[in-house]
Amino acid sequence: FLRSENLKNKLPPGTTKEFIEWFVGFTDGEGCFLIVKENNGKNFCLRFTIELHKDDIEVLYKISNNLGVGTVLLNKSKNSAFFNIYKFEDINSVLIPLFKNFPLLTTKHLDFISFADAASIILNSKNLKNKSLSPLDLEKLINLKQSTNSKRLIINEKEKKLLRKKISI
Repeated sequence: FLRSENLKNKLPPGTTKEFIEWFVGFTDGEGCFLIVKENNGKNFCLRFTIELHKDDIEVLYKISNNLGVGTVLLNKSKNSAFFNIYKFEDINSVLIPLFKNFPLLTTKHLDFISFADAASIILNSKNLKNKSLSPLDLEKLINLKQSTNSKRLIINEKEKKLLRKKISI
């Protein structure tokens, strides 16, 4: 647990501890961390999304307003609404620090770790001013993509141990 004097430095501007705790729990249940291939697999982007029934769109606006990032879109054909963060700067400066300081408690945490690792690879590539990712970085990103969400077929012992440490109930 974070001490109260350190807590304010960890919160995104304009948010409360109560909102962040609610958001982390909500993300454990409804959030999705995506590593997306682009340009025939020659590039990757990241996306965080939450999809709800369109009747719950106000919840998504609350999330966007509190975090100060992301967009809310209505998909009338699916009767659903989406909250998306797709700007790399927002992912890197708001979303990743938030979940590093207020960790997820379910296997979603493993997806987040892969997502954050992918962000690090992409950021390092951008810092090197590469127009495209190196073959080694592409391979790493493909492997990270294959380790998230429904593609995660097995949780290894190291991952199980990490999750057990997080949940002490």
